[in-house]
Amino acid sequence: MHELTARQPKRVLLVEDDPGFAFLTKTTLEERVEGVDVGDEHQSACICGKWIISCVDTLAKATDALRPAPDEFDVILLDMMLPDGWKEDAVRIIRNAAPDVPIVVQSGIDDIELVSTLLLQGEISDYIVKGNSNSPRALKQAICHAIDFFHTKRAGVEFLNSPRVRAATKNINGEVSDAARAG
Repeated sequence: MHELTARQPKRVLLVEDDPGFAFLTKTTLEERVEGVDVGDEHQSACICGKWIISCVDTLAKATDALRPAPDEFDVILLDMMLPDGWKEDAVRIIRNAAPDVPIVVQSGIDDIELVSTLLLQGEISDYIVKGNSNSPRALKQAICHAIDFFHTKRAGVEFLNSPRVRAATKNINGEVSDAARAG
């Protein structure tokens, strides 16, 4: 996986079967956001930065695009109602094809229970109801936050699974067990 920095273009795989909405999303991402000052240089650069957008209109084409190197994308922007997959099935197909890439669902499905479940299971990083992300800034912030959170979470998991932390945990657990037996 490449190292992501604030100044690099963000590579987006847009999976959307509606050509008009795909065009609108691409235009929104390419639109310059004036007056952005969020107090965070990384976030500001992400929102105003460049976007490399690849667009496909089916899950089959998306998995084909991901097959050679899924980590070539920084984020996947996914519609959940596609001709070859709906709702959580669409999400799981993409998650299986790209386990190390954050997914932001952008869909007309306004099902809070489904979205909550997918978020809690870690299947998706964020959810945007189509038509509710009217501003370029809102869409870009959702994508940037999803990228940042996904990589921060993964770094935390890698740290917790590191040999040093495992050894320390084993030592602590052993000491607790010895103390419990002695007590």
